[in-house]
Amino acid sequence: VRNQVSYTPSRAPSGQPAIDTSDWQTYRNDEFGFEVKYPNNWILQNVTGMLYDQREILSVGFGQKQNNLPIGIRIVSTNDLRAIPMLDPSIFETQREENIIIGGMSGKKYTMINSSTKHVCLAGVIYQHAKIYSITSCPIVSEFDQILSTFRFVDKEGNSQVDSSVVWWND
Repeated sequence: VRNQVSYTPSRAPSGQPAIDTSDWQTYRNDEFGFEVKYPNNWILQNVTGMLYDQREILSVGFGQKQNNLPIGIRIVSTNDLRAIPMLDPSIFETQREENIIIGGMSGKKYTMINSSTKHVCLAGVIYQHAKIYSITSCPIVSEFDQILSTFRFVDKEGNSQVDSSVVWWND
């Protein structure tokens, strides 16, 4: 795959020191088979009740304060990117798209601008098990790349599960 970037926990974005994630909390969802780490001083809030799209089946947010959750994870049961608010072209304008590896899987990283607020936002997206998994940051937080680097698919025992044969878009 051309122009593919792999995110690993030890790698920081260029010009930034690596953030140690070893003492971070882990959010694990056995129903959808994934886990991700987030900073210890952050909170997790299940926001599935505030669905953007009827195909959305999970939505959780992470941040330092209740109702101020710049990191979001959404799972939708479709391959239509417009089911993810930050990838809906009527709301956000895509500025950059790059191929990346997320949790051992081929994925995409998008940089977008909100058409009304002009906030710059990021999204990492994977298609697996007939669902879109998105990890988003809006506004952008410095920990985003490290959080994205800790995402992985797991079985109920926590063992890594990767099906690298699934490719959702043409490269």
